[in-house]
Order: sequence, then C-alpha cells, then structure tokens
Amino acid sequence: MSLEHKGIEGLIYLGSKAEDYEQLVYASSLYGTFFTVYGTFVVEQKGANKIHIKSATFRLKNYKGILDLGLRKVTFDSDLQEFKLKIKALKKNKEKSISCIDIDPTRQLKFIRKLDQIGTKKSRKYLHDDEFYYRDGNFKMKRPPYDLLNNTNCDAIQRCIETKVPFELDSIEKADLAPGGRCMMSELKILT
Repeated sequence: MSLEHKGIEGLIYLGSKAEDYEQLVYASSLYGTFFTVYGTFVVEQKGANKIHIKSATFRLKNYKGILDLGLRKVTFDSDLQEFKLKIKALKKNKEKSISCIDIDPTRQLKFIRKLDQIGTKKSRKYLHDDEFYYRDGNFKMKRPPYDLLNNTNCDAIQRCIETKVPFELDSIEKADLAPGGRCMMSELKILT
C-alpha cells in the first residue's frame, strides 16, 4: 500500500496575476459538513526554479452540513513544500495569512489538513467526536491516525485493515482509499 496514487491532478496558478484570483486549494467533508479552502497568492518570479510568495491568504467556506468549521492556523513546511491547514469544528472561521515563502515550481505544492478535536477536554466527556472515534453501543475505539500516515507506516495500517475489517474490499487497491486516506491532502501542480 502506498499513499502515492495516480488520478485527478489539480493546478494552481502562481504567475504574475495570481493575486487576481481566489483559487480552490482544498475541499473535503468533516462531521457531515462539506467545505472548501481558497487561497489568494501574491508572488514574484525568482528565476526558473524559484517563486517567492510574498503573501498567501486563506479562507474556509462552509457549504452543506450542521457544524461550522473554522480555519485556525496555516503554516508552511519548505522542505516538504506543503501548507498545513489547521481546522476545528464549532470555531469561528478566520482568514489566515502567511508570508515570505520560497517554493520550487517544478515540485508539487501540497495542502494538508490537520483537524483538532471538538471542544475542550472537559466537554469531550459528553460529546462523541466521530472524526476521532468509532462508537457502537458500549464499544468505543479510537480511529487510526490518518493524518500521520506516510509511505513507511501505511503497510501496518493495511495489514490491520486486512485482518480486522469484517467485510471484503473489492480490491486491495481500494484499501488506500479508506476514510481519510484521500480527504486529508490536496496536491497541485504549479502553473506559472
């Protein structure tokens, strides 16, 4: 099993007029709420293999669903060339900006969602967070940490799924499409 997959590829425009566009960088569904994250980028070219992002401003938009989600924080990992989008349910949505980032336009630009649990530790005693736990009557189990999956540890998750899941998958290729496996990241080619 691998987290690398072939399929739909998205594009992000980081050319001279990028700031004129609010671009879709991430879409998913959590707690039954469909939401998207848009970004506006102010950039300058720094040669063939470098783009300087002067500023990137992100906005989360909630669509269908009963819980509002809020964008809490945005960070950037330059080694992995990925934005980390910290999201939490039942929190006021805030516009978040980040600045002074250099990227390599020949590499993919990734957007990874990091979800915080609902509420406080005290309030969670009376609230079931179904993005973090399974529940059926008296049975309660923590969900696998899909946010921490990588190509070195996902084989252990696959073995667990193969031995513990009480139904058969159509094919082992579909195992890596398990809940959270595809919805935690978007990976976009850079268009200049």
